[in-house]
Amino acid sequence: ARSLFFARLGFDLLALLMMTIPVFAALAGVQQPFATYWYSLLLASHVAAYLWVGRRGDRLVVFLSLCFDLLALVYLATLTGGLRSPIMQGQLVYTVLFALIYPTPLAILPPLLILPVVTKIEQLLGTQMAVRDLLLLLWYFVVNVILVYVVVYLDRREEESFRELDQLQRRRRQGALTEERSRIAREMHDGLGAILSSLVIQTEYLLTQADPADGESTPASGDAPPALVKELRELHRTGQEGIEELRRAVSMMRDD
Repeated sequence: ARSLFFARLGFDLLALLMMTIPVFAALAGVQQPFATYWYSLLLASHVAAYLWVGRRGDRLVVFLSLCFDLLALVYLATLTGGLRSPIMQGQLVYTVLFALIYPTPLAILPPLLILPVVTKIEQLLGTQMAVRDLLLLLWYFVVNVILVYVVVYLDRREEESFRELDQLQRRRRQGALTEERSRIAREMHDGLGAILSSLVIQTEYLLTQADPADGESTPASGDAPPALVKELRELHRTGQEGIEELRRAVSMMRDD
């Protein structure tokens, strides 16, 4: 939006020179105060379109303001020689602007329609030079096609590069995520798994010492309270379940 605004200021400066410098005003056939009103509306549309960027419908507002610029271009080109006017070079600039901001076939039609419109106005005014204007019309048409092709080609290349970069970033994030999952799974297996395994082994040892039913209790151990034996068995079972759950979690983190 900023680049478009400054580019338009260049056209506004050119129009201001044509209005204020008598030589340029005479060559362009500028009529006061009509030209001042037209210039004020043009400048106001540029400022309004710039200030509207970022709000709802900003693309439509910019599009309409660009179309208003095209009307001003047609008016100045008609006054200064039609297709033979040096101001018609601005039509190529607006073709590039439309192609960059609105890269669709229908959106590029407004700047292309300037050519037949100016030709028709010349025909109505009786200033048309048939052969020369036909060659100029063909020349502008070919240059417009080339510009549109180049802009669309570069736009597609940029989109392809963006998609490739996005895919590479996704792969990089996925690789980093996989590596992080593997690291966490390894730490869980080596750390928490070892702790749970040690807990189960120690609980089995305590059961052999405390439960005479196991047939491995030592003579000095005596009979442990049934509640303690029950809690040790529950702790042993819980530890085994924890190991199995840990194995499932580690497997899922490595495979998913």
